Amino acid sequence: MSNPTLYRGFDTKKDVPDQSGKVILITGGTSGLGRASVQCLACHKPQRIYFTGRDSSKAKTIIAEIKSTTLDVNISFIEMDHGSLDSVQKAAKTILQAEQQLDTLIACAGIMGVGILLVSSPEALNQILKQDFP
Repeated sequence: MSNPTLYRGFDTKKDVPDQSGKVILITGGTSGLGRASVQCLACHKPQRIYFTGRDSSKAKTIIAEIKSTTLDVNISFIEMDHGSLDSVQKAAKTILQAEQQLDTLIACAGIMGVGILLVSSPEALNQILKQDFP
C-alpha cells in the first residue's frame, strides 16, 4: 500500500484521528483521491469502510493491498456508476440495509466531461446537469 504524500507537514499516519466505531463511505474509491482516502482511513481502525466505483477488479486489488498491511480492517466494495440513477439507488439500498449509521462520507466520484450528450434517458439528463461548465 502506498503512503499518501505528506503535505506541508501533515502526516496521514499521525495526524488523522482514530476512527474506531466509525462507518465510512467513500465514493470513487478505486482511483485518485478516493483510493488514497480508502488506503489512509483503513489504517485508523474504522468499524467499517465502504467504497464505491465501477471497476470491481481494481477494488479487489485495493482490498488485497490493504488487508496485507492492515489487520482486522472491515472493508467492502459496492459497485456503483454515478452515470446511472439505478446503480446509485441500488448502492444506497445496500448500505441502508447493512448499517444503522453513516459517520463519514467522502465524495470523490465523478464523471468525465464528454461534451454535448443526447438526452435519451433520465441518466443522460442527470449527467448533463451535473457538469461544471467554464
